[in-house]
Amino acid sequence: MKHHPFTFFEHYLAFANHDNLHIVTSAFIILALSLIAILVIYPKWKIINQNIVPEKKFTITSVFELMVEWLGGLCEDVIGPTGRQYLPFCGSIFIFILFANLLGLVPGFLPPSEMWVTGTTVAIISFIGFNYYGIREHGWGYFGHFLAPLSAKGIQNPIAKVVIFLLLVGFQTFFAAVEI
Repeated sequence: MKHHPFTFFEHYLAFANHDNLHIVTSAFIILALSLIAILVIYPKWKIINQNIVPEKKFTITSVFELMVEWLGGLCEDVIGPTGRQYLPFCGSIFIFILFANLLGLVPGFLPPSEMWVTGTTVAIISFIGFNYYGIREHGWGYFGHFLAPLSAKGIQNPIAKVVIFLLLVGFQTFFAAVEI
C-alpha cells in the first residue's frame, strides 16, 4: 500500500486508527505534561544542592538556562524593557509547542499538535492570556486601540470600518494560524 510521505508514520501503531486516535493523542499530551512537570520539579530539587559556580561540562541544566535566556532576550526585544515579566507565559507556550512537536520526531509517537484540538486549546489560552495581560497593563481602555480609526476625528471612511473588522478577525485567528 502506498502512503503519502507526510502520513507514512501517522497510523502505524496497531491500535491507532481513526476511531481511537484521540486516546493515543491524549496519552502523548499526558506524556508531554509529565515531561514538563519533571523538568520543573527536577531543577527545584537540584537547586538545593547546586553550587554558584556552573558545572564544567555541558548539561541539560545549561541547555535550559540558555533557552530561558534566549526567550527572555526575545521577549525584551519584542515587548520592550518590561518584556521579562511575560517570560513565564510566553516561555511555557513555547516549550509546550517545542516538545509537542519534538515528540513527533520519535518513532512511535504522534505529535499532539497533529490534532486540531491541541492547536485550538493553545490558541484559546494564548488569546485569553494576551488579552488578560493587555487589560492588566492598560486597563479596560486596552480595547480602544482596536477602534483607533473610528475614534479619530474626521475619519468617516467606510474603508476604516472594514479594516477594523479585518483587524479584529485577524487578531482572533492569529494564534490559531500559528499552530497550523
